Amino acid sequence: MLAATAFAQEEPKTLTRTADHITVTGQKIGLGNIDIPKLALFACHNGECNPIPFQIDERTDDNDYAFTKGPEAKTDSSPNVFDSNDELVFSVRDTGDRFSPLALPNYVQAAEIEVTDPQNGNKGWCYLLEFSGPAQRSKEDRVNYLLDEDQIDTIYYTVGFAKKVPIAYDYLCIKSEAGGNNTDILDRFKMHVWASFFFGKLHYSRNEEDFTSRLVAWIDGPIRVIRRTKNALKVFGNVKVPEVIGDSVYYDNGMMFPTIFIIPVRLDLILTKGEFIGTTDFSPNAKGMVFYNSRNPNPMVIDGKMDASEKALDLLPYEWAVVTGPQGTWMSRLVLGAGVNLNKNLYYVDDESAIDAPEEHPGQIGSVGYRMDNLHKAHRGENRFASIIYIPPNFKRGMESQYLDIIDHPLRVEVKILK
Repeated sequence: MLAATAFAQEEPKTLTRTADHITVTGQKIGLGNIDIPKLALFACHNGECNPIPFQIDERTDDNDYAFTKGPEAKTDSSPNVFDSNDELVFSVRDTGDRFSPLALPNYVQAAEIEVTDPQNGNKGWCYLLEFSGPAQRSKEDRVNYLLDEDQIDTIYYTVGFAKKVPIAYDYLCIKSEAGGNNTDILDRFKMHVWASFFFGKLHYSRNEEDFTSRLVAWIDGPIRVIRRTKNALKVFGNVKVPEVIGDSVYYDNGMMFPTIFIIPVRLDLILTKGEFIGTTDFSPNAKGMVFYNSRNPNPMVIDGKMDASEKALDLLPYEWAVVTGPQGTWMSRLVLGAGVNLNKNLYYVDDESAIDAPEEHPGQIGSVGYRMDNLHKAHRGENRFASIIYIPPNFKRGMESQYLDIIDHPLRVEVKILK
């Protein structure tokens, strides 16, 4: 071991980013089709190479996920084989030093995965190894789906969905491991849609309880959970718009809710005005936390009373928001897809006397979200956007950039086959 350590390290890890998760396709890895049980991911630290957590999510021939569980679970045409369109997923914080192949366990094939920060050139490495038999793997599991509770439980937080309205999450507990105090700080995620027709003579209003949502499939791995639902909006009575698939994704430090609005007609020819509000309404347990965002840097104390400084907030479109305190940290951003021209104005109410039904806790206690007041101008066809929530462990102000970089400055990945 001493002899191997003396020459094994070729380049020390310099990569300092820890928030990102890396996804690499089998085609980019380039090892060919391999039985998944024979694969393991290794990283090298302090002269030793050990397995790190990872998962492989298989995709079907039509490039959909091969969901492993649920009433609409799917099977890949080459099950349990890592092929070109399958995805290898791991956490960037687990990468290590660059090592000589001589330091790695005896393998059949190996790929060196190099991860680079595009802003400064810092690098980290890990190694995907194929063995002749079942591979030695990390036993660490950072994310779990609890079906009976409809909750995703991670090492840093637990989030759960409303039994009556499974499209909306109504439970968020940030654990002490992430700097939280293990209490539920959430009332509910709320959605409101308003529209007026015929020059304002007809009005239409819907909320999250007017959506139907069915859990149809899920993937539960050690790095992420993917939860598939089919959702539809009740338009009038029992009449619903066609169901839309939603694949929400959960990592140990955050979650993503992609949304697709499919608009079959030009809304500006039908609506006089249209508005959508999506907001996270916190519970009384969140009192004492503070809010700020990219346009409003001065922290606002959440206490259920809307003071003058909160009423004077800049409500123009913003890029991110933070709610933080002894209860933990919640950070959000909304990423619009190409061609989506919807406004991202701030919605903020901290007034427990402001009733906003439906709700579990009366009033709005630090209700933070987005007001899209130009829904009537949304273009015909697909309108895609993603609501992203981060739960940064042991957050300190200034760490926002680490999470913004995930999308704004994505890490580069290069793969080299080892001889």
